[in-house]
Amino acid sequence: MRMRWLLVLVLAAACGGPRYTGGPVKPAAPGPLDLVRSLWGDYGGRCPGDYQYCRGGAQAVCCPIASRCEEDAGGAYCAPRTAAVAGGATEPQVQRCAPDEIACSYRGQTTCCPADNRCCTIDGAPGCCP
Repeated sequence: MRMRWLLVLVLAAACGGPRYTGGPVKPAAPGPLDLVRSLWGDYGGRCPGDYQYCRGGAQAVCCPIASRCEEDAGGAYCAPRTAAVAGGATEPQVQRCAPDEIACSYRGQTTCCPADNRCCTIDGAPGCCP
């Protein structure tokens, strides 16, 4: 009886334990549904739920949502959103909106929208909807 409880505890710890979400992971092999979705350019089903699919030439990678996809001659890779972007500029830490605008934030990204609009998400980023 004790062995059975030990086995149950080990399985529960393995399934419910913390999952490493810090870096890129390799996309899963496409299943039948993924092959159909790929006809429309949707490869997101091959990555875990909190990752985004990044295609870079012949090599693809899944990056955490908190990272951005970059590509160079070596293929796709994940870069932190606070890293320098092309031209040497860095992304702003805090975005201030005008008094007649509303701030719309989603997953660490912020955009300013006119006061008569509402906030929504467009392709995984905050947006303005009428």
